[in-house]
Amino acid sequence: MYSFAQHPHVIPLDEPFYAHFLRFGGYDHPMREEILATMENDGNTVVEYILDASHVKNVIFCKQMTHHLVNIALDFLHQGFHILLIRHPASMIASYQKVIPNITIDHIGIKNQWEFYNYLIDHKIEPIILDSRYLLDNPRLILEKICHWADISFTERMLTWLPGPKSYDGIWAKYWYESVHTTTCFKPEKEHQPHLPLSLLSLYDEALDYYNLLHPLSIRP
Repeated sequence: MYSFAQHPHVIPLDEPFYAHFLRFGGYDHPMREEILATMENDGNTVVEYILDASHVKNVIFCKQMTHHLVNIALDFLHQGFHILLIRHPASMIASYQKVIPNITIDHIGIKNQWEFYNYLIDHKIEPIILDSRYLLDNPRLILEKICHWADISFTERMLTWLPGPKSYDGIWAKYWYESVHTTTCFKPEKEHQPHLPLSLLSLYDEALDYYNLLHPLSIRP
């Protein structure tokens, strides 16, 4: 999201369906009540905004979690390009456990990504699968491929951004974005995956199964 936000013709939206998801999902996420009070709760209204003709000269970039798309007609997906950004489960689980206790496969989203991928394929919508490590190791080549696929121009500005909070961050940023606020560019991930406690190993094994289905489909530099 921070990368595409540097593009002069991109309007970034940070998880626009989050409140809609909380309204129907009932998860006890940090700042649940504040999110419901300050964001649009009706997913159909969010869709109308995203597809608004007034955006015709711009690209709407929605950074979104697949499991947020609940209780909503998905026909609008035909009118956009879809990038499924995957990450090794050890890193995902380690990140989530810092904020959400008792995490499950539904929290981390990898199962939902696999199901979402199959939905898109079944409906003749061809997405891009992107493993985060390829993006972090080769940002220019990967971004050029994505921009070409989406028929938008690539710009050098997409390779760097200023540190700190952004005006388009969701209000939940203080819980989730602390580390990304220290960044100014893409940097390779650490070579070794984080160590997980025994209590999370069964979740890791389940998530790894879905990751291993998606990873071979990822674009490469």
